Amino acid sequence: MSDFIEAMTILLKYGNPDRPFQCVDDMLQIWGISPDIVSKEDLDRLNHLGVRVDAIEGESSEMELTFYSYRFGFFFLAAIRFNTESNID
Repeated sequence: MSDFIEAMTILLKYGNPDRPFQCVDDMLQIWGISPDIVSKEDLDRLNHLGVRVDAIEGESSEMELTFYSYRFGFFFLAAIRFNTESNID
């Protein structure tokens, strides 16, 4: 959990979008912060923590450069499923 907090703290230096997360299967996508403005040192640290940069299809069906993580996506997906299942009557 501390690695996730560290990664989000790094990204917070570059912006604070309203709804930055989207989980697709086991991939956590982090929107609203352009990788172009993030320093090389921070990009390297994010990469070490499991947050990568790639072009992913955005809302407009165009490819957008964004951050993603399979490492943290698995935990988000598990939390969403747990929350959904625990709220079933």
